[in-house]
Amino acid sequence: VIDPIEELAALALERTLPLHVDACIGGFILPFVRRLEQYQLPPFDFSVAGVTSVSADVHKYGFSGKGVSVILYADEELRRYQFFAYAGWTGGLFASPTMAGTRPGGAMATAWASLTAIGDDGFMEVADKIMTTTRKLVAGINAIDGLRVMADPQLTPLIAFVSEDDALNVIAVADSMEEDGSWHIERQRLPDSIHLSVMPQHEAVADKFLRDLAKAVATVRADRNRAKQNSAAIYGSIQVMADVNETAVEDFVTSIFREIYKP
Repeated sequence: VIDPIEELAALALERTLPLHVDACIGGFILPFVRRLEQYQLPPFDFSVAGVTSVSADVHKYGFSGKGVSVILYADEELRRYQFFAYAGWTGGLFASPTMAGTRPGGAMATAWASLTAIGDDGFMEVADKIMTTTRKLVAGINAIDGLRVMADPQLTPLIAFVSEDDALNVIAVADSMEEDGSWHIERQRLPDSIHLSVMPQHEAVADKFLRDLAKAVATVRADRNRAKQNSAAIYGSIQVMADVNETAVEDFVTSIFREIYKP
């Protein structure tokens, strides 16, 4: 789903407000998808009057290692507020172009290497492959009785699907998919769903994923107790707790971190 940037930008202009576009996921794929003839993307970048800044993560669809993101500004006047300089430090003049005063150069070097190695032609090929695979997965998931893709991702490589059958727990389906070690499934809540971020390597395994998904659905249908086991039970408990008190759930999760990081 791409937010209605044109409408939001018009609202920002009307109220004399800046508008930042968080393109951290789509920033390094949507510009290439837009150049493919079969996809008609709505404008989302500086081509829209009123957009003042755009961010994009290189480690997502830029295929770099984690730790590098990009922020762009519509003009230099806006960008200057990001820079920091302090002349009163006893260690001398301190200046930084970012919030982090000290940053490792290795991550930026890998980002540069990734982008230049793939190049414009490579990103076009990747975008075509990813979107073709996304369409195949959407059609295959919707063809499985009881499952429904939440929003048809015709323009983006992100998929989320839910169960439309009360007798079919989608989190239990995720558990079943992981049992033989073939898959690692991302679970989401509100509503309970399975989320996929389609990558180039998924082209080779899309058919197997759909077969295994259909098998997992059949397994969960045959044994409704699976909804009370493994992560399905955990998600169910969290939902019950959250319905009563979301803060209690947050406190519970942070207590786990306290145990992990205690001396």
